[in-house]
Amino acid sequence: MNWYCFLKYRKSLGMTAWILQRISGLALLFYLIMHLWVTSNLAGGPQSFDKVMHFLSQPLFKFLEIGLLGTVLYHALNGIRLFLLDLGLSSGNQRFLFWFFMALGLAIFSLGAYPLFPWNGK
Repeated sequence: MNWYCFLKYRKSLGMTAWILQRISGLALLFYLIMHLWVTSNLAGGPQSFDKVMHFLSQPLFKFLEIGLLGTVLYHALNGIRLFLLDLGLSSGNQRFLFWFFMALGLAIFSLGAYPLFPWNGK
């Protein structure tokens, strides 16, 4: 693959957001496949499912859940931003809209991630 094609684009906030949108979509696709694998263990009975759930309760997977929350928030809020831009509602305010949705996402992430941390006492 010729990586030069990626270097010739003008590096801007919009291009970075576009690339991150694609990466977050691929990450969510990977999560969906893993989620289907975990739920398919329900057919193996309670012991099989408990074995998988015990494996997934390790601290590494707790941090991956926090990452999943951030990925979902970024993908969703940037998707809303792109939807508004496609409608032509705020074509002049692309940079403001990006940072507005990222600040909103950070606030939602802060509220949603705290209960997921392993050391929060639960």
